[in-house]
Amino acid sequence: MQIVLDGKHIAVEVRRSGRARWARLEVHLHRGVRVVLPHLAPASDAEKLVRSKSRWLLRHLVRLERLAKIVPDRHFISGERLPYLGEELTLEVATGPAGVERGGGTLRVSTRHPKSVRAMLEKWYFDQAVPAISCRVAEMAGLHDIPIRGIRISRAKTRWGSCSSTGWININWRLMLAPPAILDYLIAHELSHVGHRDHSASFWARVAELHPTYADAERWLKRYGVSLVL
Repeated sequence: MQIVLDGKHIAVEVRRSGRARWARLEVHLHRGVRVVLPHLAPASDAEKLVRSKSRWLLRHLVRLERLAKIVPDRHFISGERLPYLGEELTLEVATGPAGVERGGGTLRVSTRHPKSVRAMLEKWYFDQAVPAISCRVAEMAGLHDIPIRGIRISRAKTRWGSCSSTGWININWRLMLAPPAILDYLIAHELSHVGHRDHSASFWARVAELHPTYADAERWLKRYGVSLVL
């Protein structure tokens, strides 16, 4: 279905669901606009719903157009390129016993269930993050004589890192998808919280000691952090 809102032509996918109790409007980054209707609802309800939500929809589409240029639309098939600490690895998917193995610039995923490739890759990245990030945190903490209690690798959805009041440093595994300078900035940020619990001027001065180009890294993360997904 095509609808024109404020001069903009919008393709709308209409689906019916036996579980839907009422019509709902969905907007997906790479799949576009969708209306889900109950089985017995008239088809005209789809257009009515879209027009009733037109201001909300147009506002979200502007935001999604920007995000679509940044957030990768991965299909997890051979030949795709995956970021890894500033490098790019070429994905190779093969049929066989489950496993992920890196060979130079190739990341080979073997599975009998193609839909499991993404989950397998996330586990592999997390497993690499445990030693890689832990080593970098310990190295920076030692270099600057910052006492920490331990290091945890996080799976948080919306938080890049944290520092507990007891000295535990938490860093998100998804920073393995970022350039090394971005990872180092997050580590410097959280280590600086060991002595400064707020974001005062003295805190940022400490961050600058640990990571002199932190401002560039912070800007990069604010703009491109949404792209750090598989």
